[in-house]
Amino acid sequence: MPISYTDSDFARDPNDQNSISGCVFMFAGGIITQRTHKQLLASFSTGEAEYIGTSDAVKQVIWVCSLYARIIYSKILYKHADQCLHCLCSDNDSKATELQQIFVDNQGAIQLTKIPKSYKYTKYISIRSHFVHDTCERNTIKTTYLPTSDILTNIMIKNLSEETHWKHTHRFGLVSRDSGVVVDRPYVK
Repeated sequence: MPISYTDSDFARDPNDQNSISGCVFMFAGGIITQRTHKQLLASFSTGEAEYIGTSDAVKQVIWVCSLYARIIYSKILYKHADQCLHCLCSDNDSKATELQQIFVDNQGAIQLTKIPKSYKYTKYISIRSHFVHDTCERNTIKTTYLPTSDILTNIMIKNLSEETHWKHTHRFGLVSRDSGVVVDRPYVK
C-alpha cells in the first residue's frame, strides 16, 4: 500500500492568515502524488489547521487507493457496495481491505479523527472536515502519529534545518546517493 504523510502550518500567509496544507503519497520509495495548497478559510488553532489538512489528504488517499486497487487487483471499481473496495460507499464489512495509514504530527488532529468532540472549542470546525472521522469509523483509513521531523510534507510547507531538508530530499528520491551531487550532510534514517 502507498505510504501517506500530511502536515499543515498555522496561519502562515501574512495577508489573510490562512494555513498551508500538504500531503505526499509514496509507493516503493517513489512519490506517487503530492499536493500543497492554501486552505480556503482561516483556522482558529494549529489542531484545526492540521485536521483540515488531514481531511484533504483523506480525499487523496481514497483516490490513490482506488487507483492502486485498479492496478494491483485488475478490477474496475463501481460505486456499489458489492464491488467497491476502497471508497466510502461500501457498507459491506465482509470484504477485508488493508487500512491506509496517514501519518500526522499533531495529536489533537488525530484525536479529532477518532472522536469528533462537540465541545465549544471544536464545534466551529467545518462539517466537511468530519469526513475524516467517518473514514476512520468505516476502517478506510487510520491516522498515525509521526514526529514533525519525520513528516516528509514539511519540505513543501515549512522552513527546515539544512539536515532535515537533505534528509527529506533523499527520502523523496529527489537526490540519490549516486547522483554525483555533493551533499554536506549524509542521509540518516
